[in-house]
Parts: sequence; structure tokens; C-alpha cells
Amino acid sequence: MAAKGYKRPPAARFWPKVQKPNDPDGCWLWTGARVRGGYGFFHDGERNGVAHRWSYEEKYGPIPDGLLACHKCDVPACVNPDHIFLGTHADNERDKIRKARRRVARSAPLYQRKLAPLDPTRCRLGHPITIDKNGRRRCPECYRLHARNRYRTDPICRQRVLRARAAYCERRRARGRAA
Repeated sequence: MAAKGYKRPPAARFWPKVQKPNDPDGCWLWTGARVRGGYGFFHDGERNGVAHRWSYEEKYGPIPDGLLACHKCDVPACVNPDHIFLGTHADNERDKIRKARRRVARSAPLYQRKLAPLDPTRCRLGHPITIDKNGRRRCPECYRLHARNRYRTDPICRQRVLRARAAYCERRRARGRAA
């Protein structure tokens, strides 16, 4: 039966917006409207929601309160109910950390980003981490890359570094003449 305001039932409106691959185990991609993050958007006549949740409920029944429809495949546009599992928000966060797809603020310099690394002895890019004199974990390589990029783009910093380098070379030359 069609929902209020629609001539066709939800399933008849939903499935034409799904692109199924030849591979039976592949992702079924939502080609309709999407919300932030790339998740499919679908209105079933009663409520607005994400398309993968509607697909899961269509195959397996209603989702209990407090549970989320989480993707196994990590493709936000996928609506294949076999690629979706039920879990709490904590389960979804653990899954994101385990698969190393947690988002971080891009405004923070790389060496300052607070992440839960998969290996506590290495940074997110795989460089070894050291403990500085204040007890903070630092990645010297990421810090060096950040400083190098700042040196390239900040003219005042570049002038200071060039002056310091010139003074150092001058001191070495003076020491060489004195000996």
C-alpha cells in the first residue's frame, strides 16, 4: 500500500534507486539523494531516514531502540542488508578505530592530533614515537615535516632560519681562520 502523499509503496520507490553489481556479494549502491557523509536518504512516507537502515528493516525487521545499522563494508552509499550489522554507538566507534577510519580535525598540525593509534609505539603515519621531557608522546618525523612546511610558507620564519644559518656558517669560518 502506498504511503500518504505517494502513489507507489516505499519498496517500489526504493529499489529503482539501487544499483546492484554483477557480484552477488558486492555493495548495492544508493543512487538517490544523499545526506552529509555520503549516506543515502530515503523517506518511506512516515519518516525520513538513511537508506541502509530502511534496507535492513525491509529484510530483517525493525531495529530495536538504541541500536544503529553499521556498515561492515565501510561504503556509506551501500544498502546491501548483508553488509549491515546492528550495534551500539560504542560498537560503531570501536569498529572505526579497528579499521583506522576515525576522522580528525584537519586544522590541527599533524604532530598535535590526538588519536588512538593502532600501535602505541608509532604515530598514525607509522613513524616511531618518543616521549619528550614533559612526558608527552611526540613523533619527531611528523614534527619535522610540520616545521619544514611552516618554514617554506612563513616568510618571517624563513628569514630567521636563513639569518641563523648565515651566522652559524660565519662562526665556523671564523673558528677555521683562528686555528
